[in-house]
Amino acid sequence: MTDPSPDQIERGQIQDGQIKDGKIQDAQITELRTAIDAIVRMFKIGDDIAAGTAAKLNPSDVQTLLFIGTHDLCTGTDIAGFLGVVPTTASAIIERLVKRGLVVRNRTEANRRIVQLSLTGDGRAGHKPLA
Repeated sequence: MTDPSPDQIERGQIQDGQIKDGKIQDAQITELRTAIDAIVRMFKIGDDIAAGTAAKLNPSDVQTLLFIGTHDLCTGTDIAGFLGVVPTTASAIIERLVKRGLVVRNRTEANRRIVQLSLTGDGRAGHKPLA
């Protein structure tokens, strides 16, 4: 899609969701602001938590921490779906976070095969500025 020309803007020949009357639509501004906030949070949590760990977190680790922080007692399958990765990849990410002491695994009493995830104190400390 090409950018609209000034003539198109002036004549109102722009489709919905683009620029209308020379102004960006409110929905676009809101969507852009939400995306920018998510990016800022992703890097902020990575920096905050990395300050207390030996190595920086990669983006998928950060996204996983954000997800677990807002979806307490989620499962590896939930994380795989959120990240759009296969369950084995999600398991590797979870394992890294468990080894760093940021995430803890809990087995449910009703079904011991189900492993629920939650943040540790250190994981919550890194997630807290984002909440």
